[in-house]
Amino acid sequence: MNIDKKAFFLLILLSFIWGYNWVLMKQSIQYMPELYFAFFRSILGSFLLFSILAFNKKSLKLKHVKYVSVLGLLQTTGFVGLTILALKFAKAGKTAILVYSMPFWLVLFSWKILREIPDRKEIVSNIVAFIGLSLVLEPWRMVDGKGVLGDVLAILSGISWAFAVIWQKKHRSLALDIVAINAWQMLIGSVGILFFAILFEKFYIKFSYLLLFGIIYNAVLANALAWVIWSYAIKRLPSGFMGLTMLLTPVIGMISSMIILKERMDIYEIIGSSLIVLGLLINTLDHIRKA
Repeated sequence: MNIDKKAFFLLILLSFIWGYNWVLMKQSIQYMPELYFAFFRSILGSFLLFSILAFNKKSLKLKHVKYVSVLGLLQTTGFVGLTILALKFAKAGKTAILVYSMPFWLVLFSWKILREIPDRKEIVSNIVAFIGLSLVLEPWRMVDGKGVLGDVLAILSGISWAFAVIWQKKHRSLALDIVAINAWQMLIGSVGILFFAILFEKFYIKFSYLLLFGIIYNAVLANALAWVIWSYAIKRLPSGFMGLTMLLTPVIGMISSMIILKERMDIYEIIGSSLIVLGLLINTLDHIRKA
């Protein structure tokens, strides 16, 4: 099996960038409304990519309008917006685990949309993960409405991300410039986030160097650079390897939140998170084996 070592290394790096970011996003939204923070991180990331295109004298023309628009609504408006909203109501570590259940939604919906029939190990991994998901959600203790809302938003974020991956896979034959596509999808997705921010939130800002660092980190590393790496890896690595990011990122996010934010998980969340990670591991190893 020939592996693109550069893409593999970048995928591992992406896991650490996204893993720590769960803590940073949770801290940043103390100083600004959630959707406005999501808007600024996305729009600034978009402008950065457009600057790179302009510097390299590449075309800034929007191509494949339908493809890019749908991708922006799924990957930026849906995934990013719902993720940061979820952090308002739920713990960073728990949110990371729930959002990164994405591969299991991907298997489920790919079965129907892409006609990709899951094999036995994929079915087993999904069953293990959904048992874990049930334990993390603790439906028998859903008394705190805010906690429930945070969990639901995190799951919806993962589902939106899954549809974004399916959309990319359906159109992988298009001749696309990775930087240009991500610049435009982030711009379009940012407009979607801003629409909902104006509709549901009142803008305010409490200046903080932590907030400034959070916006820059999100715009440059966790957004602009990250989606370029993600798109690059999707095209150059077998799909199973994408599970490495799914596997490492929530673990790094959970550990970081416990160390930095002093978050604690109860026994059900610990067992459930472990089962989700186990399901991810089974799924990832199976895809790598078949590559």
